[in-house]
This record gives sequence, C-alpha cells and structure tokens, in this order.
Amino acid sequence: MRLPQFRVVLRFSFYLLMIVGLFTAGTSDYRPSYVDRVIAPFKYSFMEWELGHISDKWIYRLKDGLFGYPSTDRRTSLLDVREYFELGQTLGHLRSLEIDNQVEIPHVLANERKVYSKTEALKLIENQREIMRGRVEETIENEIWEVLRSLHLGSAIGIWPPVDVVFSGAPDVLVISARDEIALKHTALLAYGLTSDQKAAIEEKVGSLENYSAIVENLGGVAVYPSVVSERLGIRSSLVVAAHEWLHHWFFFKPLGQQFWASNEMTTLNETVATVAGEEIGQLVYSRINLAMDDSFSSSAASVSETSTSQSFDFDTVMRETRKQVGVLLYNGKIEEAEDYMDQRVPLFRENGYYIRKLNQAYFAFHDMYATSPASASPIGEQVKLMRSETSSLQEFLRLVSRFKDYEEFVGHLESLNRNDQR
Repeated sequence: MRLPQFRVVLRFSFYLLMIVGLFTAGTSDYRPSYVDRVIAPFKYSFMEWELGHISDKWIYRLKDGLFGYPSTDRRTSLLDVREYFELGQTLGHLRSLEIDNQVEIPHVLANERKVYSKTEALKLIENQREIMRGRVEETIENEIWEVLRSLHLGSAIGIWPPVDVVFSGAPDVLVISARDEIALKHTALLAYGLTSDQKAAIEEKVGSLENYSAIVENLGGVAVYPSVVSERLGIRSSLVVAAHEWLHHWFFFKPLGQQFWASNEMTTLNETVATVAGEEIGQLVYSRINLAMDDSFSSSAASVSETSTSQSFDFDTVMRETRKQVGVLLYNGKIEEAEDYMDQRVPLFRENGYYIRKLNQAYFAFHDMYATSPASASPIGEQVKLMRSETSSLQEFLRLVSRFKDYEEFVGHLESLNRNDQR
C-alpha cells in the first residue's frame, strides 16, 4: 500500500474511534444546571461537528488518496496555500470596512482588476477560499506530517493520531471564574459567530450568580477531530495552532493528556506544553514551506495579528502590571475596586491598537491556562520553558513531559534537575 493510501486508512481508523466514542458517551443521568440552561441555545455541538466533517473528509480522502486521483506537485500546492492566505488577508481588510464602498478585487481572483461592491467582493473571495480549502488543508497536513516525522514523534504505524485540520469558524468559549479571586470554575464551548450583544447577554446572566465573573472569548482552534483552526488566522499562526491542537490529540494517549481535567494545574500544564511545543513545531513547518518556495510569504499573509499603534507601548509589560494589581486588590478583598480598575484599563489597550472587549476575573482565569501569556500569573510557563531548555530535543521534551500523571510529579522532576545542576 502506497504512503498516501496508508495515511488515509490511519485517518479512517481514528475517525471510527471518534464515532464509537460519540455514540457510547453520555449515557448517565444528566440534569442541566443554571449555566447549562443559559447557554443551551448557543452551545457548540461536538456531535454535529464530528459527523459533518468526518463525512466531508472521507469523501475528499477517498477521492484523492485511495483512488489515486492525480495530484499537483508540491510547489503548486504551496502556491495554492499562499493564495488562500493572501485571500484571507484581503478578506479581513474588507470585513473591517464599515461602509459598503467600492473595492478592487486582487489579481488572484481576476486577470483584470475590476471594481465590485464590498458585499460582492466578500462573497467572491469567500467562495474562492471555500473551493480551495480542501486542497490547502491537505497540503498543510502533509507539511506538518513531514515535520513530525523528522522529529521522530511517530510510532510503528506512523504519525498517530493522524494530522487532520479544518479551516473554519472556531467556536467561542464561556469562561467562569470566582469574583473574589482569579480561579477557573467552568468552561463551555459556544457556537461560532455570536454577536457582541449575545456574548454580553450570556455574561450578564451567568454573572448574576453570586461571586461569579464570566466572559466569552474567541478561540484560535479546538482539538476536536478534525481539529478546528480559525479561518481568520494568517499562515504562520494557522500552522502553530494546527500543531498545538495535534499535540492535544497526541497527549490524549499519554498520562499527561488523560489527566487534563484532573486539576487546574494539569489543565494549565497541558495547554502550556502544547503552546510551547506547538510554537516550535509551527515555526519548523513555516520555515520548511518558505524554503520550498524560495521566498517568504508576505508578512501580511504570514500572520494576522493585532499590533500596537504606539512604538512606546509594551503590551506584555502593561498586561503583567494589570494582572499583578488586580491580584493585589482581590487578595485584600477589594472586589469592586479591582473591577473598576480593570474597566479603566480597557481603553488604554484599545487606544494603543489592542482590541480587548472586556477585562475581568474570568479573562485572567482563561489566560492562566496558557501560562506563557502576559495575562497569566501561573509559574507553570517558566517551569515548562525551563524543562524544555534542559532537554536536548523537542522529541525528548515531549516524551518526558507527556508521562507526568500529576503536577506534583512534574514539579518533583524539575527540582531533581535543579539539584543535579547544583552538584
């Protein structure tokens, strides 16, 4: 069996495992809580995602892999990737325009420049990206697969779980924290495309519970299968997120991932390891693609991210200062003062080019899960970076950290490294 066919079979095997899991889970008695009732109309459906996208992927892989349909060469496939993300960058620019003004379609859509209305331009570009999406996803999966193989992260049957991504609208997440401290209480995935008014209404209803702070945040990706990667990201960010989500799939078969929900510390450890390693893998894939193309992706298509309009504004420093001050106020029981302070800081970030919809305890509880974020006060970020620096390769780091069953075991290993360094 040739390699593409074998990889299709691997994917199908994992799909079957997902289907079995979907239909055998959730048989116990379930009584919805107040929060469940609030979010019921907006809740993200895992079942709908899996069944809808598994069938979509089957059709594409059967056609392209098992039946040996002709495929384009790698450089042509990568040119499609470039075009897809350049179209995405144009789409983001058009969406940011508030008026239905006249715009010129980029040359990638027409041999001659032609003026369209904003609405027409959006539809044309969205349709073109949808036509290209399957080919681009397959190309990205192949590039990540090759990097993972070069890092020796496979097994006897190859890369498992198989790399599988879908560029789509990523769901939002509801995050609930205590009000008197920054402490994660609950999270729930919500459907993609909620309006600001819908988010505010959910936050208000959930926040009406005593001592609860709530926020609805955007996600760049989710480790369902196939992974969701936000269609609004640039190429480099998409590669990093795709690698991050694959690592969650990989951890699922390891002690680390199996204890994801055992404690807040284990949740943070999982997310932070996936962030650090995902960034490293994503950059390797990005470099591999650029090397094959002989020239780099344009900076606009490479990364769609917010940047400051003030060169003197240091986002990380200001956010860390904000997080520290909020922690001090809450520690001293000054809840209202902390909330007023956070409200006052939001305009500062916006004025300097960083759109933050809301700052509250739940915002910081969410970012505490990603301990390398400047909005996090967790020590796990530095601990994970230290462990990575103490290992000779990414493979060694991932195989080491994936075996930890609890946070105490992870810390104990770090302390042993420190004792050895002191000898």
